[in-house]
Amino acid sequence: MSPDLAIEVRDLGKRFRLVRTNASRALHRKIEEILYSAVGRKARVEDEGGPHEMEELWALRNVSFDVRRGEIFGVLGGNGAGKSVLLKILTRVMVPTEGNAWIRGRAGSVLQLGSVVHPELTGRENIYHGAAMLGLSKAFTDSRFDEIVEFSGLEEFLHVPMKRYSSGMQGRLMFSIFSQMETELMFIDEALSVGDEQFRLRCQERMRRLAEEGRTILVVSHDMAFINNFCHRGMLLEKGRVAVIGTGEEVTAAYSASLKRKKGQG
Repeated sequence: MSPDLAIEVRDLGKRFRLVRTNASRALHRKIEEILYSAVGRKARVEDEGGPHEMEELWALRNVSFDVRRGEIFGVLGGNGAGKSVLLKILTRVMVPTEGNAWIRGRAGSVLQLGSVVHPELTGRENIYHGAAMLGLSKAFTDSRFDEIVEFSGLEEFLHVPMKRYSSGMQGRLMFSIFSQMETELMFIDEALSVGDEQFRLRCQERMRRLAEEGRTILVVSHDMAFINNFCHRGMLLEKGRVAVIGTGEEVTAAYSASLKRKKGQG
């Protein structure tokens, strides 16, 4: 792996095996069993593969790309394109079926920003709880506590239980914690969808500074404006395959064209 690269992915694929149930066949068999048992006889056993059928689904196939150190790389695509599966493989949550993915340096990730929230704890308590879930020590959190609170803009709500927060407020607090992680790589899933426009701009500026410090950031997002204006490069996924890799402008143009084609076909 080249020292200039933070992430290298080659021929990556992820296959899922789905079980589909033939409801009508299963119901027919159940009724047959009940009727036969009522007259003291065993139901006939038909070897027709049973009421279940296996189906293979490739969420990713032949995915290859590189991310350079200090780069902000955006992954764009519609629902079911394979973005979240890719992120789970890169963060070692999921094992690929084929291919390889290498990362250089310590990585931090929040696949869903609300995943480390405890609803019964207050905002203040959740700062420490969330930081601990992300591997940050209490001493480190103490030293960054004021900065986390100021960044979130939630000073007035620290005493309120998290279950009273809106989803946007929860995301703001968790991203404020996450942005303090001192890792070489940061994986972010839809971080920019939380909070209002002002907070999203604050998140963008924070990530810009982190990239200038040499951090590598991979962001999965539906926000074409962010990919276009903020990412150094990006990738468009369609049905689990790489459609385009290029500048933010090239990727968003391809995605926009794809959406127009689908709308025209509909």
